[in-house]
Amino acid sequence: MDWSSTLLLLFIFFIVCIILNYIKIFKEKATLPPGPMPVPFLGNLLQLNTNDIVSTLMKLKDKYGPVFTLYFGPKPGIVICGYRAMKEALIDQNEVFGDRGEYPVFLNFVGDHDIAFTNGEKAKIRRRFAILTLRNFGMGKRSIEERILEEAHFLIKEFKETKGSPVSLTSYLAHSVSNVICSIVYGNRFDYNDKRLKAITDSIFNNFSIMSSMWGTIYNMYPDIMEYVPGPHKKMKKYFQDIYDITEDFIKHHEKTLDPKNPRDYIDCFLIKIKEEMDNPDSAFYIKSLPRTIQNLIFGGTETVSTTLRYGILILMKYPEIAGELRTYILFYYILYYMLYIIIILLLYYYILYYYIIRVRKEIDV
Repeated sequence: MDWSSTLLLLFIFFIVCIILNYIKIFKEKATLPPGPMPVPFLGNLLQLNTNDIVSTLMKLKDKYGPVFTLYFGPKPGIVICGYRAMKEALIDQNEVFGDRGEYPVFLNFVGDHDIAFTNGEKAKIRRRFAILTLRNFGMGKRSIEERILEEAHFLIKEFKETKGSPVSLTSYLAHSVSNVICSIVYGNRFDYNDKRLKAITDSIFNNFSIMSSMWGTIYNMYPDIMEYVPGPHKKMKKYFQDIYDITEDFIKHHEKTLDPKNPRDYIDCFLIKIKEEMDNPDSAFYIKSLPRTIQNLIFGGTETVSTTLRYGILILMKYPEIAGELRTYILFYYILYYMLYIIIILLLYYYILYYYIIRVRKEIDV
């Protein structure tokens, strides 16, 4: 067979693949919300401005409505825009929309042992356990303020050591936020110079950067192919493993010092749960799932909160008048709080004094 015949067969094969792909797309679109027509294999990626994807999505919302379909590679995805549509889907019908979609860039390195991207009853049980345990240790309550204020003190101390020189806030904020979560998960915070804390925050930052890049997008589209393609996505396994190694050291220490009647942190609670369900062969709690759930908690909390703080500081720097107003409000409520505190103390004092005078008078009359 000469080259011309080979090229002809390849061309015919390529055309057949495109036709079959279009047939598949048309069948899927018949049951999905409206959206732009995708290109075979690439989907709608060519129609998205990756530098300003929000503006692109809002334009598509104006054209197709608050719910529309976009193809990210060969797989369709449903985009929900606007408060009402989001509320209806994620709150009013949270059971229907509660499952996680496939996220190979994460699942291929974590497996189905986590609480963030895995579906099924076991994952739901672990999620409920994680939420309940974190709340018991103060997450979302006023008691967490003590940990946050303590960490804020260390953060201010680190800022003072810079002596006003220009610095990047990324590592500082990541360390402080991660320490609050680590104090609940591991039972103690890290010193800012601790290599373990730096390894945790660096692993989170590096993995998030890869996942958010084009490499991460392509990996999600074609995970089987990307396993054999060199690139920065190959480093993600190492970054995940860095956090696992640190977590496993803590787990070993906790196993040796565990007191079931006095749990110190999330690890202790999880180990106690494992022992309680040791006789259950279908238990959602086993030793392999513990470092995976901890990785979810640290990864999710550190990246989201530290990024929010960075953007908040950036906005305040860009609009100093807003920063001035916030400072005024904080000072006003600070003074108001202490004025109310003093008034309450004085009222209690006068009440006690009044009660004492009445009692003395009664004794005198007697």
